[in-house]
Amino acid sequence: MNAKYCPLCAMKKFTNSFRLNTEVTEKYNNGVALTPPMGWSSWNLFKYKISEDLIKEIAVAMKESGLGEAGYKYVNIDDCWQNSSRDENGKLQTDFITFPSGIKALNDYVNSLGLKLGIYSSNGTHTCEDYPASLGNEKIDADTFAEWGVEYFKYDFCHNVPIPTVAPRIIKISLGEKYGKEIFEATAKDAELSGRACLVKDDKAEGGFCIKGLCANSGIAEFKNIDVEEAGTYVLTLTVSKTKKDKKQKKFLQLP
Repeated sequence: MNAKYCPLCAMKKFTNSFRLNTEVTEKYNNGVALTPPMGWSSWNLFKYKISEDLIKEIAVAMKESGLGEAGYKYVNIDDCWQNSSRDENGKLQTDFITFPSGIKALNDYVNSLGLKLGIYSSNGTHTCEDYPASLGNEKIDADTFAEWGVEYFKYDFCHNVPIPTVAPRIIKISLGEKYGKEIFEATAKDAELSGRACLVKDDKAEGGFCIKGLCANSGIAEFKNIDVEEAGTYVLTLTVSKTKKDKKQKKFLQLP
C-alpha cells in the first residue's frame, strides 16, 4: 500500500470536483419541507381497534409531551375508520359507533391543539381490511377529504385491479324496453366524433363501419336526439366489434 495515498483526501477531491453551489434567495425561502413530515399513525399499535376518543387522547399526549413542538405534527388515522358503505351521495363516511362525530369535527379538535390530522384510503376496490376504498372514486374522495380539512393522506395499494385503457370499437347502440321491443337504434355513422375517435371500415359490422380511438378517454362518440315516449326503465345495448386479437374478450354490454 502506498503510504502517501490518502483515501479520505481522494474522496474529498472527487466530491469537490462535482460540487454545485447556488445562492439561496428570499424568493425560494417559503418554509416548505424544512423537516420531513413527522407524526404518529394508528396502525402498528392499535390496528382496527381505533375510535375518535383514542385519536383525541393520542393528540393530547403528543401536545403535552412536546412532540408537536419538536416537529411531530401529524396524527394519522389508518384503516378501519370507515363505515362499511358510502352515503347516498357516494361519499365515504365514518363508522357511526367508533367515530360518531365525523372526521371534520375530529380534525377541528386536533387542529385546536396545534396538530394536523391525516387519513387513509387504498387504490383498490376495498382497503386492506375490506372497507370501501378509492379506486374509481378518486375525485369524490379527494373532495371529501378536502372538505373535512385533513392535511395528510396515506394511500395504500390493497385490492388494486388494473383499469382497462383499451376501448372496444363501437358498431352501434340501441335502446329498448326491458325484456321488450327495441325503440331506437343508431350505427357508428350516426355518432358525432371528437378527439381521436374516428370511423373505420368494417365489412362485418352492421352499417359497414365502426368507431375506434376511444381508448383512455382520448376520443368521444356522442349519439344525440335519442327520444322515448315516456319515462321508464330502458336498456341501452352497446354492440362492439370483435377482432382476432381479442377473441377472449366479451363483446356485449347492456346498461339499464
